[in-house]
Amino acid sequence: MDLATFYERFHLLADAPNGVQKLREMVLQLAVQGKLTVPSSTKWREEALGNADNEPLSFPNSWTVGPLERNCAEIMTGPFGSSLHKRDYVEDGIPVVNPSNMKHNRITADPKMTIGNDTFERLSRWTLKEGDVVVARRGEMGRCAMVTEEERGWLCGTGSLVVRTSTDLTPLFLTHVLRSSYVRRQLSSGAVGATMSNLSQKALRNCVVAVPPLAEQHRIVAKVDELMALCDELEERQKQQVEVRGKSNGAALDRLLNATDADDFARHWKRICNHFDILYDHPDNVTELRKAILQLAVQGKLVPQDPADEPASKLLERIKAEKAQLVKEGKLKKSKPLPPIGAGEVPFEVPVGWEWVRFYSAATIQSNLVKPEKFPNLPHVAPDNIEKGTGRLLEYRTVAEDGVRSSKHLFRPGQIVYSKIRPNLSKVVAVDFEGLCSADMYPVLPHIDRAYMLNFLLSDAFLKQVVVGDNRVAMPKVNQEQLRSVAIAVPSLPAQHRIVAKVDELMALCDDLESGLRGGLEQRERLAAAMAGTVE
Repeated sequence: MDLATFYERFHLLADAPNGVQKLREMVLQLAVQGKLTVPSSTKWREEALGNADNEPLSFPNSWTVGPLERNCAEIMTGPFGSSLHKRDYVEDGIPVVNPSNMKHNRITADPKMTIGNDTFERLSRWTLKEGDVVVARRGEMGRCAMVTEEERGWLCGTGSLVVRTSTDLTPLFLTHVLRSSYVRRQLSSGAVGATMSNLSQKALRNCVVAVPPLAEQHRIVAKVDELMALCDELEERQKQQVEVRGKSNGAALDRLLNATDADDFARHWKRICNHFDILYDHPDNVTELRKAILQLAVQGKLVPQDPADEPASKLLERIKAEKAQLVKEGKLKKSKPLPPIGAGEVPFEVPVGWEWVRFYSAATIQSNLVKPEKFPNLPHVAPDNIEKGTGRLLEYRTVAEDGVRSSKHLFRPGQIVYSKIRPNLSKVVAVDFEGLCSADMYPVLPHIDRAYMLNFLLSDAFLKQVVVGDNRVAMPKVNQEQLRSVAIAVPSLPAQHRIVAKVDELMALCDDLESGLRGGLEQRERLAAAMAGTVE
């Protein structure tokens, strides 16, 4: 693909997943090889510069290739780590430039990281000059920014290196080189540190770079600025499109969820169907559709109500009697009675024949801690083995394979396993086999249709109650008493079956829709990758 075609398809590349960021990386790599500005008729040569698989890169013959230090007047480290102390920082002082101050290739002051005049005088040898290039020593390799007139006189921090270029290398061109993929690979290979990469002065000095004549450097910088500005526009446009799409989708679903009657519901549903291709053109929006389906289901709006159905109150009476008999037989612990649900606790009105009850009236939490060494071959299910918000069980291993040592709950077929940690993640799954689950999970025995109970536990109607009731900030957790108190909308048993069947049908359609949309994104990503590798 020639350069003209690359420019023509610039917008297409941006539509790939994380496309704009990949475009920025591509622009830099092409720029520092001269492929954005140098005519194709120019004579080229190949150089091995730390590229993947040691594959050589091509550069114009007029460019010089060698260690970075050949083109620099000075490369120095910042102050020693022990040179600056917490007590040295003051308010309204002279800013210190650390890696965290380099954002979007610019230097920004941190009001919490400024020093007084005495400290500045002591460390004045590290004062920054206009045109210096500050390079981060920690974290992302190649992170850098040029010092402008505004930052002149600030102090280089302990986490940075400073490069002062010679007259043959412009600072802005150097920033593009340092951020290019072929240089970042070299810097990464020379970095040290077990937990966080640290760039050494030696690695930066010895980094091999290709430097064009000055006039060409200026043309490259101008072209990069032009294309990066276009990337900014594309990124902003995409952001606005996502916001508009999200607001449109959210508004449409809100109107549907808050429909006042059957006619109002039908009208809003028709509007969604008429604009389905616009509202659901991205996988993220399908997630919101799934949530809406569950909420409509537990509100009784997803399927017609049959007046001939036995009311839920009769079902609840039978459940109460069955539980009492199980308590009498010693097969179930007696539950502490809770006050009836007040009018202020009801999240929404339910159809005639439904009942609002507390969780413990519709299900029993069956804590059953056991020693894991007695069950080495049973499956072991932890919160990480459950997909967020879908009720899907992911790959798991046995108790022995996971090396489980502490006590776990024994769960049985027909139960639901619910994670009480971080309830906003909605980690809940129905199980049809025996196994052990984390002590941070509750085995739950439902006394109503299990699939309906699972749908309710995945719905916002349930989530809003347990998130409000969580009792820890850093790691929220729902205790048994809170879970037992949650209000649940219980329909008649036939209505539960109809709801489950409709939810299953619609979720399967969501799966197909999401798969198709993700396939389209993957196709665009493959196209972008292919195009990136064929620009000449």
